[in-house]
Amino acid sequence: MADLLSAVPGVDLCVYREQVGGGWMVRGARGRARIRRRGQNWEYRPQTGDPLDYHGVLERLARDAGRPGGTEFPDQRWLDATRGHHYPDALYRIAGGFELVENPASLLCSLEPGYMYGMVKTEVLARWTNGRMRWTHGALFREAALGFLLTDDREWNRTGPLRFDRALDPLFRERLANPIRYVESAGSLGPGESGEKDSPGASDGRRAAAHPEAADG
Repeated sequence: MADLLSAVPGVDLCVYREQVGGGWMVRGARGRARIRRRGQNWEYRPQTGDPLDYHGVLERLARDAGRPGGTEFPDQRWLDATRGHHYPDALYRIAGGFELVENPASLLCSLEPGYMYGMVKTEVLARWTNGRMRWTHGALFREAALGFLLTDDREWNRTGPLRFDRALDPLFRERLANPIRYVESAGSLGPGESGEKDSPGASDGRRAAAHPEAADG
């Protein structure tokens, strides 16, 4: 199925999870390759051709690591090395497409720029409003993958690329430093409490949330 779909005009790449080995196979017009994860390392091993066009990336990573011909490198190295590539951070993102959902698809396809999958009326509506659709959200290529992040957290001095699942780090850091405690007015205790009296502000039967320094009312 992956071979058939990858030959359809507009389909850039197709990926499926291997039944043996726990890796992922990438197929496209430029060939096929296997992706595997070992701990915090990723391996990208072309089988025929190079569907992700990562030949230059592999050479640079291998040279920097002093391992000519190497195909397996640490996660952060892959992120840094592919940040300016046509397919940024593709190995991590491909794995996430299968692992971050409860019922993953058996096959995922990424479309080429200028193509979309959906109802014709979506394209017609777009033309009537903001012009023709340019690409599909979530494709692997750069323009459909990158965005920007703004923050007013002065303590968060982040430089370089940032993955979507780390974008809320400042918020989580604040919550960990000032955890919320819940107080039950019906006599039961909320998370993180052990024996405190109910908050007077919750005497009407509702649950109240307070930071530790405000737990007395």
